[in-house]
Amino acid sequence: HGAGLDRLLADKGLRARLGREIAAEGVDGHLEDAAQTRLAHLDQLFGARALPTDLGLGFVGSAGLSVNALVGLTAEKDGVALPLISWGSGTRRLASLAIAEALQNGQPITVVDEIERGLEPYRQRQLATTLSSTPAQVFLTTHSASILSAATDAALWYVDATGQIGSLPRDKVGRHQAEDPEAFLARLTIVAEGATEVGFLSSLLDRYVGDDWASRGIHVTDGRGNDSVLNLLEALSEGGLRFAGFADDEGTHPGRWRNLRERIGDLLFQWPGGCLEANVVPLFAPEGLEALIADPEGERTGMRLRSLAERLGLADGSYQAIADRAGEGLRALIVDAATGKIPDHLGDADRAIRNPFKGHASVWFKSVDGGRELSDKVHALGVWPTLQARLTPFLNAVRQTTGLPALPVRAR
Repeated sequence: HGAGLDRLLADKGLRARLGREIAAEGVDGHLEDAAQTRLAHLDQLFGARALPTDLGLGFVGSAGLSVNALVGLTAEKDGVALPLISWGSGTRRLASLAIAEALQNGQPITVVDEIERGLEPYRQRQLATTLSSTPAQVFLTTHSASILSAATDAALWYVDATGQIGSLPRDKVGRHQAEDPEAFLARLTIVAEGATEVGFLSSLLDRYVGDDWASRGIHVTDGRGNDSVLNLLEALSEGGLRFAGFADDEGTHPGRWRNLRERIGDLLFQWPGGCLEANVVPLFAPEGLEALIADPEGERTGMRLRSLAERLGLADGSYQAIADRAGEGLRALIVDAATGKIPDHLGDADRAIRNPFKGHASVWFKSVDGGRELSDKVHALGVWPTLQARLTPFLNAVRQTTGLPALPVRAR
């Protein structure tokens, strides 16, 4: 209903014809007795005040009022003709857009605010795809992950709480737009280097921010590698989003990482040289290594021991045999297996020989659950006091974004 439908029908005589029909029928003749009495009383009051009398009701309307303020589309549902204004809000919005599309000519502009309102996710994606395929230039606002993931051809812009607007470069955010669009809709997005970091960090947030951290608007996303993390963090920075990073320091692009740190401070955490496992596993005491190797579910303990035995050339895959052979090098051996490092002497070997060693990582911590397991063991086996001073500034920066007070930093 409204001006769009009025323009589409383009029947300028409709109002007059309706007026004649209603006038012939006599609107006041359909009033109930009580209403008839009140209308007669009003007629007497008009006469007493020298106003026009013989009052009745007719089809009038004001200048510029669309006839469709009174007349609207109907559609049949289960054999009953229902006005579209009585249908769901999503259906009404889609109907309005369809009317607008039917009126289009030339190169129109379409503007839609909060396009997802009243629409199921599948209809949101369908609508985004439809709008992107039209000749219109489309501007839309959204809080919907479904819309973002479907708008693959769109230019993304972010508006923060202060009204600042920034662009999100498609070449840097495209993969996350498709795979994890919630990264662009959170109060604070933390880009972690990989699945292990996602799990490890999620466990830390449970402990030091609260297990409701996701409800506070914090979102942890998998950056899929060091370079990808840097690209995504730079894009989020340029777009004005509040974000944090949790990554390795691989010694690449030092200038870009430095600029990023200057911009976000303690919200960027990097392990100093090497990956998470290389920084954390060496901190475990010798008496805790057997517990570190043990899978809490019990399913992968044997495979982990076998990955260590193969690297030592042992037929005996027992912990004691491995510990006796590796000696002081056991922690380094665990890091190599957990990261899938190919032994140096196999550098030129056939792929069929090297790949099994690379695959060792899959039975250790290279997953979200594996990262959580490693964090849990850091706390259960007494490693956290050594890491606390290093990680607390980052955790405090995250807490600050949600209004939580800072944790004390204790050095050991």
